[in-house]
Amino acid sequence: MGTITEKLIKWRKKWQEKSMQEILIFAIENLASKESLRQIKKSIIEISATLTLGQLHGEEI
Repeated sequence: MGTITEKLIKWRKKWQEKSMQEILIFAIENLASKESLRQIKKSIIEISATLTLGQLHGEEI
């Protein structure tokens, strides 16, 4: 099945067309029925950090 991070890596080609809000909604929807709130929070922090680092370095994620 994979973690939310793995799912989002597969989804990365669409990231440039998506807003942060859309990405976080995607993450929450995919986790909500399967994971605890603690895992959702952890994943959102990881996703936000990944996006921020990529933006700071001007890299395509």
